[in-house]
Amino acid sequence: MTDQSLHLDATESVTVVPPASGFLVALTDKPLTPAQVQFRDEIGLPAAGPIVMSGHQAEIWHPGIAAKWFAMTTLARRFGARPAWVVVDQDDNDPSRIKYPTASLGRLTLGASRPAMPTCARPAETLPKDVPEDCAPAAREGLEHLLRAVNAHANATTLAEQYTNAACDLLGSHAQGVTLVYATRLRQTTLFRAFVRSMRDDSTAVRLYNRAVQETGGAGGVRPLRSDSTRGDELPLWHVHPSGARLPVYARDAAQPGEVLTPKALVLTALLRLAGCELFIHGLGGGVYDRVTDRWLELLANEAATRPLVAGAPPAPTCVVSATKYLPLDGPDVPSPGAIAHASWLAHRAKHDPLVLGDRVAAAQRSLLLRGVTGAPSKRERFAAFLALHKFLSEYRASHAADLAASDASVAAAGASRRAAGVRFDRTWAFPLYGPTSLEGLHAEVARTLQQ
Repeated sequence: MTDQSLHLDATESVTVVPPASGFLVALTDKPLTPAQVQFRDEIGLPAAGPIVMSGHQAEIWHPGIAAKWFAMTTLARRFGARPAWVVVDQDDNDPSRIKYPTASLGRLTLGASRPAMPTCARPAETLPKDVPEDCAPAAREGLEHLLRAVNAHANATTLAEQYTNAACDLLGSHAQGVTLVYATRLRQTTLFRAFVRSMRDDSTAVRLYNRAVQETGGAGGVRPLRSDSTRGDELPLWHVHPSGARLPVYARDAAQPGEVLTPKALVLTALLRLAGCELFIHGLGGGVYDRVTDRWLELLANEAATRPLVAGAPPAPTCVVSATKYLPLDGPDVPSPGAIAHASWLAHRAKHDPLVLGDRVAAAQRSLLLRGVTGAPSKRERFAAFLALHKFLSEYRASHAADLAASDASVAAAGASRRAAGVRFDRTWAFPLYGPTSLEGLHAEVARTLQQ
């Protein structure tokens, strides 16, 4: 293994796709339609001036998500726009499970597991006050700040509000001026109710949704909506039951009074991009699944029955922003997980391809024998060529036994450090664990990348 392969996937970076020059034109002040003005008023956003928006589940995010926040606030400040962060509080993620690295390059978790329940329906909780003794020194101070911030909001109405407020505290001055938009509150908007009525009363929107999923190959794992003989079409919505359970919604369910309906991902971004902002910043996952949203909105605009839902203005464009950062953990240098996997692949391939070991003569002979197998005119001759190829490979492995054994030994040694590598090259630790200097460095790098 070369020094380069030791860290094959270990580069810290900031991602902005497309480059900023491809979407900055969106952040210009332009007239709004009456529907956009109404929608923004209903979710607490101003009708004057452009809005740049991003969002995520309620939790203390990793640096890749913090990079979206920094991009949002940087662009808003540069263009005189209002930054707005969407809290996806209908999701059933568990923010109170806080992972941290140990001094021995292990991974442990604070907080007890809870049954899956949307963060909008879970009460605030208290985390341990003290940092565990086995926490890695590089993360101790950051974890202490995290615990203090979360516990300072233990009286919040919901778990979503607790962790969102804690994240804002931890971001310090970077959180100033940002409007928080809780996804579950979109159900109170006129536009959301229009979407629900359209999907409930006419199968056109659901049919076009499924067509968009099919045409994009279910980008990001989006599946088609189902149909039930008694409940009608499944809708891209969630029902949050009084018990806290998050349940799928069908057309006939949506007709029941008192149902607490909230948008799923595609409806959420469709509403926000149609009426809530001039630019929406996604992470890596959202940038994939929103391809389905793009196609769905196109289809809705071209169908007479659903055109009123999207008439008046095109959806706001999107971009993808993310980042990879690693904690400066003490301990032995270890190859990255990608390097370990690559070395394993090379060691396996070396047994079948002499070129991996640099034996060009044997590699040419192997290629000739392979052509004999694939080009044999009969089954009998193909089998004979196959036996000749395997005889050659057996002789090649015998003559290169020492090199192949050394390759296997290198892979075994690298594999023994797989657990430590997974910790050292984990990009998903909560952002406070990296410390304020690293956080400011990430903010500066995002701002520089957005200048390109």
